[in-house]
Amino acid sequence: MNPFTIAKDIKNIEKILKPALEKYIQGAGFAKSDEINEILKKISELEKRIDKIEEKL
Repeated sequence: MNPFTIAKDIKNIEKILKPALEKYIQGAGFAKSDEINEILKKISELEKRIDKIEEKL
């Protein structure tokens, strides 16, 4: 291994593995943190709506 080409080799490996890893993560049911935050925000909004409806009853 040439120490001057290690960084280049690592970038090439990353280019190869990244799509496969993303495909595995999606297939395994993992979610990205921004998706989770969006879902949690929607849940809190729905809880607020439910509270308002319950107050009217």
